[in-house]
Order: sequence, then structure tokens, then C-alpha cells
Amino acid sequence: MTALSGGDIWAVGGTTDSNGTNHALSVHWTGTGWVAVDTHNGPGASLSGVAAFAGDDVWAVGGYAIGPRAPQTLVDHWNGSVWSNIPAPDLSRDDALASVSGTSTMDIWAVGFAGVDLGNGVEVKVPLIEHWNGRAWSVVHAPTGGLDPANHSAVQAVLQNNAAYNSATLAAVHALSPTDVWAVGSVVPGQNSRYDTPDQTFTEHWDGSHWSIVSAPDVAPVPELGHAPSDDLLAVDGVSSHDVWAVGSAAPVGTLTIHWDGTRWSLVPSLESGFNGNLSGLTTIHGDDAWAVGDSIARWDGHKWTQTATLNGSALQQMSAVAAVSSNDVWIAELTSFVHYTCTAA
Repeated sequence: MTALSGGDIWAVGGTTDSNGTNHALSVHWTGTGWVAVDTHNGPGASLSGVAAFAGDDVWAVGGYAIGPRAPQTLVDHWNGSVWSNIPAPDLSRDDALASVSGTSTMDIWAVGFAGVDLGNGVEVKVPLIEHWNGRAWSVVHAPTGGLDPANHSAVQAVLQNNAAYNSATLAAVHALSPTDVWAVGSVVPGQNSRYDTPDQTFTEHWDGSHWSIVSAPDVAPVPELGHAPSDDLLAVDGVSSHDVWAVGSAAPVGTLTIHWDGTRWSLVPSLESGFNGNLSGLTTIHGDDAWAVGDSIARWDGHKWTQTATLNGSALQQMSAVAAVSSNDVWIAELTSFVHYTCTAA
């Protein structure tokens, strides 16, 4: 979900028909109502991220698959009149993009995952990062966070000796400047054919020349579980190089919020939202005002996160995205509807 102004907001997603086929969705807020806009993608498409730079320059990303075939990357562009598909490269036969962000129409990033088939029924997920330079999309090399499919000896150890390996995916990206871009997701450490360990937080940073992994904290083991929660980062946003938030889930104990202060990531307490609670949408307005949504709503006031399951007197659930024009002009996407927040009180 992305907002250019109070009268120009986009949201994307997907729906499934009675035959189990996905169809991409695109809706536009014109200032007076939400209007469905045909993406012209055909069956098998689903969109998961959108970013707008001008009324005639909007990008959406996702995946495209027909029947049992694994998804491939999907990138669409709005030119002010119509959506059109823009070719984007794939790393494997199982690729999808989850999020898109940029600093200008010449500098746009999209992230997701590539599922690389190692053989013998073993597939490793690796981060997929692509960049638009104003002319074409290209894959940009990034650390895998685990097993590198190009490392032949490591792959053989997995296939022949059932060696454990790490598998990582990216769920969100946010560009602050051409030399300051964050991507977040999760990594499954010590995975093999017999046992999957809980997910751990995974963040990567672009400094203008290369991507690097940046250590991020995880929720401590929970005595009742006998192990650590499964930590997944699902959204990232920020207002400056020293004020960035990432949110997600620490299943099954509740939500997960971490903050970057320019030097390191740190855990910040957030109210629990129940079993397998998550925060999957995030927008930062300024340092003292940020919104996160998922199974409930969390709002940052500069000191703490306050969480609620209602807004404007309405009970909300299954929220996927949030976009803000200002502190008193916030839109939240539910499963099949939108809620508009216009109050000034935090």
C-alpha cells in the first residue's frame, strides 16, 4: 500500500477463484472512492508490494504461476493510464518478489526469494534482490544468509550426507537514499531433511556499492516452549539513517518490533497480540509517529508501542498494509476492505 496524497493511494494483492487460480488485484483511491483497476496480468498472478513515485509512475511486484508450476517474478508499471508488465529476471524456477521501494524513478529495489532446486527433492531458499536503473531490471548479488547454491562442495554435503543448511528469504525493502537501503526477512538455520529449526531475523543493508548482512536480535527462548520463538521480519520503514523500524512475528508468543539507531538493531517491547500474532504492515510518519498493523494495530508515540484491536470504534482483523499521508490521515487495508483514520490524538 502506498500513498502519494490524500487523493492518490494504491493498494495491491490477489484473490483466488473457485478453481484455485490466483488473480492480481489493484485498487486506487481517487479522493472520493476506491476503484478497481485491471492489471491485465491474466490468471496465475498475485501482487504483494507497491510503490508510487508520481501519479503516472507506480510500480507493483509479486509472482506469477499457472497450475502446479512454481511462481516466477512479476513486475507491473502504471503510467497514469494503464498497468503494463515489465520484464524482470529470475534466478530459478521458483521465484517471487514480495516488496518494492525506491528513491526515484531511476533507483528502485525489489526483494523476495528464489527457490533453488539442489536435486533429490531438496530446495534451498535464497534472497532475491533486483534493481531498476530507469531502463531495465537486473539481479543484484547479495549474501545468501546460508547455503550458496553455487558452492558445489556445500551442496554435495547436503545431498550426500544430509548436512544441515541455512535457508533465507526477504519479505520487505525500504530505500532511504541511493546509499542507504534496508531489506528484512527471515533465515532458517540448521535445516535438513529431518528437522526444521525456528526462523530467525534476517536483515541486509545496501551502502551504495554492495549488500551486506547486518546482525539483528531475536526473541529469547521461552521456557514454556522449550526453545526460542520463530522470528520473522515482515515489514521495514524509516525516516532517517538512524531511525528505522522493522516489524513481524515471534510465533507463538506475539509480535516482533526492532529498531535501528544508526549503529545497531535492538528489540523494542511491543504488546502481545496473541497466539501467532504478527505485524505485517508498517509506515513511519516521523520519529514520534509510526504505525504497524497485522492481527491488531500498534502505534509508536516516540516512547512506546500502544496496541489496539479497534480503530474509530470498529473491530479490525487480518490487516495486511498501512499507508499514511500524515498523522491524521492514515489508511489500513483489511482482508476485503479499507479503514480510514482521521483523528489527531495518538
